[in-house]
Amino acid sequence: MRNSIWSDLRQSYRSNMINKIIIVNVAVFVLVSSIWFLGLITHSENISIAFREIENLLSVSSEPMVTIKQPWSILTYMFMHRGIMHLLFNMLMLFWFGRIIGDFLGDHRVLPLYLMGGIVGALFMILIAAVFPIAVLQNVMMVGASASVMALAAAAATLTPDYRMRLILLGEVPIRYIVIGLIVIDFLQIVSMNNVGGYLAHLGGVLFGWIYIRMMQEGRDLTHPLQSFFSKISKVTVFPIENSKNPVRKRVFQMQQSTYNFMDSNNEKPEMDHEERLNTILDKIKNHGYQSLKDDEKSFLFEASKK
Repeated sequence: MRNSIWSDLRQSYRSNMINKIIIVNVAVFVLVSSIWFLGLITHSENISIAFREIENLLSVSSEPMVTIKQPWSILTYMFMHRGIMHLLFNMLMLFWFGRIIGDFLGDHRVLPLYLMGGIVGALFMILIAAVFPIAVLQNVMMVGASASVMALAAAAATLTPDYRMRLILLGEVPIRYIVIGLIVIDFLQIVSMNNVGGYLAHLGGVLFGWIYIRMMQEGRDLTHPLQSFFSKISKVTVFPIENSKNPVRKRVFQMQQSTYNFMDSNNEKPEMDHEERLNTILDKIKNHGYQSLKDDEKSFLFEASKK
């Protein structure tokens, strides 16, 4: 049984980037929480102090000088969570919105977008704290993947605003309204002075996700340097930057502006090439939702996202 569980975990880790990020977040949470739990049951002051020091080292601070002294924290904070519900909510959001980015833009762009969204979110919080030195923004130690997740959510809503997600009690709702709702909640939390630093980071992530897709539609991929870095490590070829000189590829990033109708797959010509079929499937998702795809179309889209 233990071998089976380990085998399942390895398979999940290898399947796509979303699963990898979720597993890393869960592993960090379990490891750090284990230290806290050990201190709790042993009543050891030394272990409790060590736990607080580790948490502070991995959390990003609203104080610029603290962040400069521990620059790694601007990356590590987005893999740290306080409490199981904090972790669960962020990982569910990551799975829902990250899957859309993986399907439409390719699995290789998920991690760079996650990291850059988290970095921009942290820097946005630090900048606002420096410009508006109010009490609730002083000495804030922030953890969580929320800024990264909101970057993915905003990117997904900007890329394909009519994509529908099924919500309990509400049914199918266009993704743009879901993300707008999340942004409104963030603003209300800031106004109520509740975790102001964290919700400011959310808005920073949203801003980056929106800018990212707009830049891609102009042929510039802001995550390309990170893709190149990761490709050198993993020895996987990076996708070239799509640009306006390649209209077929650019259509992938202008789906929300597409106006032509979907041709049913039964009427597809046998000679339809990879790019034509990909764009046909993307148009079908835009017009009828992901659930309208046939099994072979879902498989084709999944394989295309990995290339």
